[in-house]
Amino acid sequence: MKFSKLNICLTTLIFVSANAQADMLSGCSSTVYKNQAPIVSNKKLSKNNYPLCFSAFSLLFSGISKTPLWAAEYVTPEILRKAKQISREDNFHEEEKLPVKVRSLLSDYRGSGYDRGHMVPNATRSSRIDQYQSFSLANIVPQTPKNNQEQWRNVEEATRTLITKHQEPAYMITGPLFLSQKLKKIGSGVLIPTHIYKVIYFPRKQIMGAYVSVNDNIARTDVVSVADLQKHS
Repeated sequence: MKFSKLNICLTTLIFVSANAQADMLSGCSSTVYKNQAPIVSNKKLSKNNYPLCFSAFSLLFSGISKTPLWAAEYVTPEILRKAKQISREDNFHEEEKLPVKVRSLLSDYRGSGYDRGHMVPNATRSSRIDQYQSFSLANIVPQTPKNNQEQWRNVEEATRTLITKHQEPAYMITGPLFLSQKLKKIGSGVLIPTHIYKVIYFPRKQIMGAYVSVNDNIARTDVVSVADLQKHS
């Protein structure tokens, strides 16, 4: 990914805290480091947003893109051990916590040519209820099959391997980027991301980094600094 060639970014994220974030994440603050959720500073996407707190992750859903703007989770080696013992049960469903007019729909993805790509992955869910909630369409973005099934799957596996190998818990924030002046849509208006990003932070070691993957049929992925990700998004 060569940031210098990207156009405008619809989504701008700053990984610092704000007082308003504390109320937004009430009951879900353990999913982000020191209650510091990303702030969407782009005026186009700073309205019509819906914070959602699930049993083991949180996200900010956009009524404009009809996707999450970010999804946050705290993952430990123990959580991953439990998750491996749970077989996958696909149960994609529309999110009833959201107003009908802004929800993404199952019909939006049907026949679109795009996969329903998890932001918080099923493979980090350590209970059936956590797994079910991860299949909410509020946690989903349109991903090309190449990106979802190959490149992004490798990114998710790499982050889990780091947590397991080093026996270190980590905070992760995952979301879409919309880096084009001509964004495409599917269904009732679900925006197709140009890129997918994942930030991983190991608090005990104070190490942080980010993956950014192009959401196309080539699906190139780069490892970048969080500062670089913020600069260009």
